[in-house]
Amino acid sequence: MKARAVEERRRCPQKPESQRNDSDTMNDPKCKSNGFYTYNAFIVATRSFNGFGTTGDVTTRKRELAAFLGQTSHETTGGWASAPDGPYAWGYCFVTENNKQTYCTSTSWPCAPGKQYYGRGPIQLTHNYNYGQAGQAIGADLINNPDLVATDPTLSFKTAIWFWMAPQANKPSSHDVIIGNWRPSAADTLAS
Repeated sequence: MKARAVEERRRCPQKPESQRNDSDTMNDPKCKSNGFYTYNAFIVATRSFNGFGTTGDVTTRKRELAAFLGQTSHETTGGWASAPDGPYAWGYCFVTENNKQTYCTSTSWPCAPGKQYYGRGPIQLTHNYNYGQAGQAIGADLINNPDLVATDPTLSFKTAIWFWMAPQANKPSSHDVIIGNWRPSAADTLAS
């Protein structure tokens, strides 16, 4: 294992830590997402969601952006045990999940024939009901065109931000938790 890590480092020259940035890994040729996730796509997508990264004081806004980028980096990590800088330094490496399944579980959003609703995009949007709700919220027919999440970088970020901002039946939105709008009830606290 250690020899493989040394060989990987030899083939992939590393910049000094002070000169590295996240795009060094997400745009690495070994990452399947090479060139897909861009700063511009992220910024354009954020403009569709009032309150995302703009609610509260500066510390709260930074906390939300850091939490979102941390979560989506985790969802798309492409690291392996001996990856340069460790297995978690390779976020934003995947656009689609490796183990593609259909995930057609809800009758509220009937699945399109031959379509699969496996994880795509920065949040790895999964299940037909999430594709249906996200598509409705952002104005895209994701039930019939789920691959848009893996082919349109701005739309891809929009689905991730939608998921972050939208409360689900069984949980609050990540946005509300991070900015302090949601507090656990006594029952929530006892359940944990």
